[in-house]
Amino acid sequence: MDKRLLRKLIYTRVDAVLEILGYVFLLGSFLIAVAACATGTMVVEKFDKAGNVIKYGPPAILFLMPASMLFCNLLFSLVLHLSNPGTWWNMPFKPRPGREIVLYRDIVRMQTVMELLFGSYTLGFNIILYRGYGDAITPLTTVFTVAVLGDIVGMLVISARHNRAG
Repeated sequence: MDKRLLRKLIYTRVDAVLEILGYVFLLGSFLIAVAACATGTMVVEKFDKAGNVIKYGPPAILFLMPASMLFCNLLFSLVLHLSNPGTWWNMPFKPRPGREIVLYRDIVRMQTVMELLFGSYTLGFNIILYRGYGDAITPLTTVFTVAVLGDIVGMLVISARHNRAG
């Protein structure tokens, strides 16, 4: 099958919207960092386990998380848009003949949801650091971790069902 046709069949509009939203959230994170640098106020750099501020730092520290998550999202996008699913993607099981498109669609959805989660987590994290809400970091990180694991496990279960349904 032609690579361009395969990409059109597996990358839907919903996936495009999820991917774009992930980048919009990352842009929001960068804008918060820029606003913090423009005001020159010190931002929280470290919290203790109870959420109390331990150390303040320069506002430029707010660029670290968005930059690293942008790198992660760009890697996901490169895999989605430039690689050939049939030869480059690692699947936990061998796709049954005739079920490849559905399974690749499931994996694309898993990746685009992760891009959205990375972007939203980064935005929340920067808001927490900028505003100094230390007690919100643990719940935010817990929700993010559960959401990413839920996305991975859920989409793998769904793709396994789709593989058997054929």
